[in-house]
Amino acid sequence: MAGDFARSLESPQTVAGFAYSIIKDKLSKDYYQRYLQRLDSVSKEDVLAMSKKYFTSTNCNIVVVGNEEIIESLKKFDSDGKIEFLDAFAEEVKDIKPATISKDELIDKYLFAVSLTSNKKELAKKVKKVKSYERVIDMTSPQIPIPLKMTEYFVSPTTEAQKMEGQGMVFQKTFCDGNSGFKFDMQSGKKDMTADELASKKKSSGLFPEMNYITNGTNYELTGIENDNGNEYYVLKLIDGENVSYDYYNTTTYLKEKSISIQKAGEETNESTTTYNDYKNVSGILFPHSLTISVGPMNLIGKVSKMELNGKIDLKSLKE
Repeated sequence: MAGDFARSLESPQTVAGFAYSIIKDKLSKDYYQRYLQRLDSVSKEDVLAMSKKYFTSTNCNIVVVGNEEIIESLKKFDSDGKIEFLDAFAEEVKDIKPATISKDELIDKYLFAVSLTSNKKELAKKVKKVKSYERVIDMTSPQIPIPLKMTEYFVSPTTEAQKMEGQGMVFQKTFCDGNSGFKFDMQSGKKDMTADELASKKKSSGLFPEMNYITNGTNYELTGIENDNGNEYYVLKLIDGENVSYDYYNTTTYLKEKSISIQKAGEETNESTTTYNDYKNVSGILFPHSLTISVGPMNLIGKVSKMELNGKIDLKSLKE
Protein backbone atom coordinates (compact mmCIF):
# COMPACT_ATOMS: atom_id res chain seq x y z
CA MET A 1 0.00 0.00 0.00
CA ALA A 2 2.87 2.36 0.73
CA GLY A 3 4.28 1.81 -2.75
CA ASP A 4 0.87 2.22 -4.35
CA PHE A 5 0.30 5.49 -2.47
CA ALA A 6 3.65 6.88 -3.62
CA ARG A 7 3.02 5.94 -7.26
CA SER A 8 -0.50 7.38 -7.14
CA LEU A 9 1.04 10.82 -6.63
CA GLU A 10 2.20 10.69 -10.28
CA SER A 11 -1.44 10.96 -11.41
CA PRO A 12 -2.91 14.49 -11.78
CA GLN A 13 -6.35 13.11 -10.91
CA THR A 14 -5.17 11.61 -7.62
CA VAL A 15 -3.27 14.75 -6.57
CA ALA A 16 -6.29 16.90 -7.40
CA GLY A 17 -8.49 14.54 -5.38
CA PHE A 18 -6.19 14.82 -2.37
CA ALA A 19 -6.18 18.61 -2.63
CA TYR A 20 -9.97 18.69 -2.76
CA SER A 21 -10.24 16.38 0.27
CA ILE A 22 -8.03 18.74 2.27
CA ILE A 23 -10.29 21.67 1.39
CA LYS A 24 -13.67 19.89 1.69
CA ASP A 25 -12.96 17.95 4.89
CA LYS A 26 -10.86 20.70 6.48
CA LEU A 27 -7.88 18.38 6.90
CA SER A 28 -4.48 19.58 8.01
CA LYS A 29 -2.17 20.55 5.15
CA ASP A 30 0.24 17.76 6.09
CA TYR A 31 -2.52 15.12 6.32
CA TYR A 32 -1.26 13.13 3.33
CA GLN A 33 2.38 13.74 4.22
CA ARG A 34 1.72 11.82 7.48
CA TYR A 35 -0.31 9.11 5.72
CA LEU A 36 2.62 6.69 5.48
CA GLN A 37 3.44 7.14 9.17
CA ARG A 38 -0.10 6.18 10.14
CA LEU A 39 -0.04 3.27 7.68
CA ASP A 40 3.17 1.99 9.24
CA SER A 41 1.44 1.77 12.64
CA VAL A 42 -1.02 -0.86 11.33
CA SER A 43 0.07 -4.36 12.36
CA LYS A 44 -0.29 -7.60 10.40
CA GLU A 45 -2.70 -8.79 13.12
CA ASP A 46 -4.94 -5.78 12.37
CA VAL A 47 -4.95 -6.65 8.67
CA LEU A 48 -5.69 -10.33 9.36
CA ALA A 49 -8.62 -9.43 11.61
CA MET A 50 -10.14 -7.17 8.97
CA SER A 51 -9.66 -9.78 6.22
CA LYS A 52 -11.46 -12.45 8.29
CA LYS A 53 -14.34 -10.05 8.91
CA TYR A 54 -14.90 -8.79 5.36
CA PHE A 55 -13.41 -11.39 2.95
CA THR A 56 -15.62 -14.45 3.13
CA SER A 57 -16.42 -17.27 0.72
CA THR A 58 -19.84 -15.77 0.01
CA ASN A 59 -18.62 -12.46 -1.39
CA CYS A 60 -15.58 -13.44 -3.44
CA ASN A 61 -14.93 -13.78 -7.17
CA ILE A 62 -12.41 -16.22 -8.61
CA VAL A 63 -10.07 -14.53 -11.09
CA VAL A 64 -7.91 -16.77 -13.26
CA VAL A 65 -5.18 -15.69 -15.67
CA GLY A 66 -4.20 -18.39 -18.14
CA ASN A 67 -4.59 -20.05 -21.54
CA GLU A 68 -7.89 -21.10 -23.11
CA GLU A 69 -7.00 -24.79 -22.61
CA ILE A 70 -7.96 -24.62 -18.93
CA ILE A 71 -11.46 -23.19 -19.46
CA GLU A 72 -13.37 -26.49 -19.21
CA SER A 73 -11.62 -27.47 -15.97
CA LEU A 74 -12.70 -24.18 -14.38
CA LYS A 75 -16.45 -24.52 -14.98
CA LYS A 76 -16.93 -26.79 -11.96
CA PHE A 77 -15.91 -23.93 -9.68
CA ASP A 78 -18.61 -21.61 -11.07
CA SER A 79 -22.13 -21.71 -9.64
CA ASP A 80 -23.82 -21.64 -13.07
CA GLY A 81 -21.00 -23.15 -15.11
CA LYS A 82 -20.58 -19.96 -17.15
CA ILE A 83 -17.25 -18.17 -17.22
CA GLU A 84 -16.91 -14.47 -18.01
CA PHE A 85 -13.98 -13.41 -20.18
CA LEU A 86 -12.53 -10.00 -19.35
CA ASP A 87 -9.60 -8.01 -20.70
CA ALA A 88 -6.93 -6.16 -18.69
CA PHE A 89 -9.42 -3.38 -17.95
CA ALA A 90 -12.17 -5.67 -16.60
CA GLU A 91 -14.17 -5.13 -19.79
CA GLU A 92 -15.83 -7.94 -21.70
CA VAL A 93 -13.47 -9.31 -24.35
CA LYS A 94 -14.27 -8.00 -27.83
CA ASP A 95 -13.51 -9.56 -31.19
CA ILE A 96 -10.56 -7.93 -32.94
CA LYS A 97 -10.34 -7.97 -36.72
CA PRO A 98 -7.01 -8.19 -38.56
CA ALA A 99 -5.53 -4.83 -39.54
CA THR A 100 -5.61 -3.89 -43.20
CA ILE A 101 -2.38 -1.86 -43.06
CA SER A 102 1.00 -2.20 -41.34
CA LYS A 103 1.96 -0.46 -38.10
CA ASP A 104 4.26 1.97 -39.90
CA GLU A 105 1.63 2.76 -42.51
CA LEU A 106 -0.75 3.59 -39.67
CA ILE A 107 1.75 5.98 -38.09
CA ASP A 108 2.36 7.70 -41.43
CA LYS A 109 -1.38 8.11 -42.05
CA TYR A 110 -1.87 9.55 -38.55
CA LEU A 111 1.02 12.01 -38.93
CA PHE A 112 -0.18 13.12 -42.36
CA ALA A 113 -3.70 13.59 -40.96
CA VAL A 114 -2.73 15.77 -37.98
CA SER A 115 -0.17 17.79 -39.95
CA LEU A 116 -2.46 18.23 -43.00
CA THR A 117 0.35 17.01 -45.26
CA SER A 118 0.60 14.21 -47.81
CA ASN A 119 4.23 13.11 -47.68
CA LYS A 120 7.16 12.84 -45.24
CA LYS A 121 9.05 15.79 -46.71
CA GLU A 122 6.11 18.14 -46.13
CA LEU A 123 5.60 16.65 -42.67
CA ALA A 124 9.21 17.18 -41.60
CA LYS A 125 9.22 20.74 -42.94
CA LYS A 126 6.04 21.71 -41.08
CA VAL A 127 7.05 20.08 -37.78
CA LYS A 128 10.48 21.73 -37.92
CA LYS A 129 8.80 25.15 -37.91
CA VAL A 130 7.22 24.45 -34.52
CA LYS A 131 9.77 25.60 -31.95
CA SER A 132 7.42 25.58 -28.97
CA TYR A 133 3.84 25.38 -27.80
CA GLU A 134 1.80 26.20 -24.73
CA ARG A 135 -1.52 24.48 -24.11
CA VAL A 136 -3.86 25.48 -21.29
CA ILE A 137 -6.62 23.04 -20.38
CA ASP A 138 -9.47 23.97 -18.04
CA MET A 139 -10.39 20.85 -16.07
CA THR A 140 -13.60 19.94 -14.27
CA SER A 141 -14.67 16.80 -12.43
CA PRO A 142 -17.89 15.56 -10.81
CA GLN A 143 -15.73 14.48 -7.86
CA ILE A 144 -13.90 17.82 -7.55
CA PRO A 145 -16.13 20.92 -7.51
CA ILE A 146 -13.19 23.33 -7.68
CA PRO A 147 -11.80 24.59 -11.02
CA LEU A 148 -8.45 23.16 -12.08
CA LYS A 149 -6.03 24.25 -14.76
CA MET A 150 -3.44 22.07 -16.47
CA THR A 151 -0.76 23.77 -18.55
CA GLU A 152 1.53 21.85 -20.91
CA TYR A 153 4.71 23.24 -22.45
CA PHE A 154 6.97 22.02 -25.24
CA VAL A 155 10.24 23.56 -26.43
CA SER A 156 12.01 21.90 -29.36
CA PRO A 157 13.63 19.47 -29.49
CA THR A 158 12.97 17.62 -26.20
CA THR A 159 12.03 20.01 -23.36
CA GLU A 160 8.60 19.39 -21.85
CA ALA A 161 6.82 20.58 -18.71
CA GLN A 162 3.38 20.24 -17.15
CA LYS A 163 1.66 21.97 -14.25
CA MET A 164 -1.65 21.26 -12.47
CA GLU A 165 -3.01 24.05 -10.27
CA GLY A 166 -6.15 25.37 -8.65
CA GLN A 167 -7.25 27.89 -6.01
CA GLY A 168 -3.79 29.42 -5.96
CA MET A 169 -2.04 26.10 -5.25
CA VAL A 170 0.24 24.06 -7.51
CA PHE A 171 -0.78 20.44 -6.99
CA GLN A 172 1.62 18.83 -9.42
CA LYS A 173 4.50 19.82 -11.70
CA THR A 174 6.96 18.01 -13.99
CA PHE A 175 9.91 19.19 -16.05
CA CYS A 176 12.28 17.35 -18.39
CA ASP A 177 14.82 18.69 -20.88
CA GLY A 178 15.88 15.32 -22.26
CA ASN A 179 18.88 14.96 -19.97
CA SER A 180 17.47 15.69 -16.53
CA GLY A 181 14.14 16.39 -14.95
CA PHE A 182 12.02 16.38 -11.80
CA LYS A 183 8.54 15.66 -10.49
CA PHE A 184 6.75 17.70 -7.83
CA ASP A 185 3.53 17.16 -5.92
CA MET A 186 2.19 18.84 -2.79
CA GLN A 187 2.35 15.61 -0.77
CA SER A 188 5.93 14.44 -1.32
CA GLY A 189 7.63 17.56 -2.69
CA LYS A 190 10.21 17.71 -5.47
CA LYS A 191 12.08 14.60 -6.65
CA ASP A 192 14.55 14.14 -9.49
CA MET A 193 13.54 11.73 -12.25
CA THR A 194 15.28 8.37 -12.23
CA ALA A 195 17.34 7.08 -15.14
CA ASP A 196 14.47 4.79 -16.19
CA GLU A 197 11.97 7.65 -16.04
CA LEU A 198 14.23 9.86 -18.16
CA ALA A 199 14.71 7.07 -20.72
CA SER A 200 10.96 6.55 -20.96
CA LYS A 201 10.37 10.30 -21.23
CA LYS A 202 12.80 10.58 -24.13
CA LYS A 203 10.86 7.98 -26.11
CA SER A 204 7.61 9.91 -25.72
CA SER A 205 9.00 13.39 -26.29
CA GLY A 206 8.52 15.66 -29.27
CA LEU A 207 5.59 17.40 -30.93
CA PHE A 208 4.47 13.99 -32.23
CA PRO A 209 6.29 11.12 -30.47
CA GLU A 210 5.17 8.72 -33.23
CA MET A 211 7.68 10.36 -35.60
CA ASN A 212 10.53 8.83 -33.61
CA TYR A 213 9.22 5.33 -32.87
CA ILE A 214 11.45 3.65 -35.45
CA THR A 215 14.66 5.47 -34.50
CA ASN A 216 14.37 5.59 -30.68
CA GLY A 217 13.80 1.88 -30.12
CA THR A 218 10.12 2.05 -29.18
CA ASN A 219 8.60 -1.43 -29.01
CA TYR A 220 5.23 -1.26 -30.77
CA GLU A 221 2.84 -3.50 -32.69
CA LEU A 222 -0.50 -3.19 -34.45
CA THR A 223 -2.89 -5.61 -32.75
CA GLY A 224 -5.79 -5.20 -35.20
CA ILE A 225 -9.09 -3.34 -35.60
CA GLU A 226 -11.44 -3.02 -32.62
CA ASN A 227 -15.00 -1.74 -32.49
CA ASP A 228 -15.64 0.71 -29.66
CA ASN A 229 -19.08 2.31 -29.26
CA GLY A 230 -19.87 1.77 -32.93
CA ASN A 231 -16.59 3.17 -34.25
CA GLU A 232 -13.70 1.11 -35.58
CA TYR A 233 -10.14 1.80 -34.48
CA TYR A 234 -6.68 0.56 -35.32
CA VAL A 235 -5.14 -0.41 -31.98
CA LEU A 236 -1.41 0.22 -31.57
CA LYS A 237 0.22 -1.49 -28.60
CA LEU A 238 3.35 0.06 -27.06
CA ILE A 239 5.57 -1.80 -24.61
CA ASP A 240 8.04 0.00 -22.33
CA GLY A 241 9.47 -2.52 -19.86
CA GLU A 242 6.57 -3.67 -17.69
CA ASN A 243 4.41 -0.75 -18.82
CA VAL A 244 1.96 -1.18 -21.68
CA SER A 245 -0.24 1.32 -23.50
CA TYR A 246 -2.81 1.09 -26.28
CA ASP A 247 -3.48 3.93 -28.73
CA TYR A 248 -6.73 3.95 -30.71
CA TYR A 249 -6.68 5.52 -34.21
CA ASN A 250 -9.94 6.07 -36.09
CA THR A 251 -9.96 3.84 -39.22
CA THR A 252 -11.59 6.61 -41.27
CA THR A 253 -9.83 9.81 -40.15
CA TYR A 254 -6.65 8.16 -38.73
CA LEU A 255 -6.80 10.62 -35.81
CA LYS A 256 -5.88 9.30 -32.35
CA GLU A 257 -9.02 9.31 -30.20
CA LYS A 258 -8.07 7.26 -27.14
CA SER A 259 -5.07 6.05 -25.16
CA ILE A 260 -5.09 3.42 -22.42
CA SER A 261 -2.05 3.17 -20.15
CA ILE A 262 -1.20 0.27 -17.82
CA GLN A 263 1.76 0.96 -15.54
CA LYS A 264 3.23 -1.68 -13.26
CA ALA A 265 5.57 -1.28 -10.31
CA GLY A 266 6.19 -4.49 -8.40
CA GLU A 267 2.84 -6.09 -7.64
CA GLU A 268 0.87 -2.88 -8.19
CA THR A 269 -0.87 -1.94 -11.45
CA ASN A 270 -2.26 1.50 -12.30
CA GLU A 271 -4.53 2.06 -15.29
CA SER A 272 -5.70 5.28 -16.92
CA THR A 273 -7.68 6.17 -20.02
CA THR A 274 -7.46 9.42 -21.99
CA THR A 275 -9.79 10.35 -24.84
CA TYR A 276 -9.12 13.05 -27.46
CA ASN A 277 -11.85 14.91 -29.35
CA ASP A 278 -12.69 18.15 -31.14
CA TYR A 279 -9.55 18.43 -33.27
CA LYS A 280 -8.98 22.01 -34.46
CA ASN A 281 -6.58 23.61 -36.92
CA VAL A 282 -3.90 25.66 -35.16
CA SER A 283 -1.39 27.19 -37.59
CA GLY A 284 -1.82 24.30 -40.02
CA ILE A 285 -1.74 21.45 -37.47
CA LEU A 286 -4.67 19.62 -35.88
CA PHE A 287 -4.74 19.49 -32.08
CA PRO A 288 -7.49 17.99 -29.86
CA HIS A 289 -9.36 20.66 -27.89
CA SER A 290 -11.44 18.34 -25.71
CA LEU A 291 -10.23 15.44 -23.61
CA THR A 292 -11.16 13.24 -20.68
CA ILE A 293 -8.82 11.51 -18.24
CA SER A 294 -10.11 8.58 -16.20
CA VAL A 295 -8.37 6.68 -13.41
CA GLY A 296 -10.67 4.34 -11.50
CA PRO A 297 -13.69 6.35 -10.27
CA MET A 298 -11.95 9.68 -10.89
CA ASN A 299 -12.84 11.49 -14.14
CA LEU A 300 -11.45 14.79 -15.37
CA ILE A 301 -13.03 16.62 -18.31
CA GLY A 302 -10.80 19.10 -20.10
CA LYS A 303 -11.44 21.92 -22.56
CA VAL A 304 -8.48 23.67 -24.21
CA SER A 305 -8.72 27.42 -23.60
CA LYS A 306 -5.35 28.27 -25.14
CA MET A 307 -3.19 26.58 -27.76
CA GLU A 308 -0.29 28.76 -28.90
CA LEU A 309 2.55 27.75 -31.19
CA ASN A 310 5.96 29.46 -31.20
CA GLY A 311 5.13 31.83 -28.37
CA LYS A 312 7.62 32.97 -25.73
CA ILE A 313 8.11 30.41 -22.95
CA ASP A 314 10.06 31.20 -19.77
CA LEU A 315 12.06 28.01 -19.14
CA LYS A 316 13.56 29.43 -15.95
CA SER A 317 10.20 29.60 -14.21
CA LEU A 318 9.41 26.02 -15.27
CA LYS A 319 12.58 24.69 -13.65
CA GLU A 320 11.79 26.19 -10.24
